Amino acid sequence: MFREIILPTIFSILAYGFWISPDFKEIAAGVAIFLFGMLALEEGYKAFTGGVPEGILRKTTNRLSKSLSFGVISTTIMPSASTADCPWVIIKSDEKNAHASMRLDIF
Repeated sequence: MFREIILPTIFSILAYGFWISPDFKEIAAGVAIFLFGMLALEEGYKAFTGGVPEGILRKTTNRLSKSLSFGVISTTIMPSASTADCPWVIIKSDEKNAHASMRLDIF
């Protein structure tokens, strides 16, 4: 019963959003292109690697202790893209003028 109602409800909400707002159309199109790109990237990665990384991941995470240690080690070794690529704003105080100036450093 719930599953029969949920899909038409979602489609109705999307149709209403498309009818009301042109910005909603742009956002929905951007999300759709992003999701399509992610699916294409996943298929290409699987075709390129032949599923070897999935096997390694399955063997290294088959128990809770192994999966926790794998997560901690991999997070420590590989920095997150959000922290590695974002610009850092450094605030330096100027002692002569007694004010703080902002300088944008991109690492």
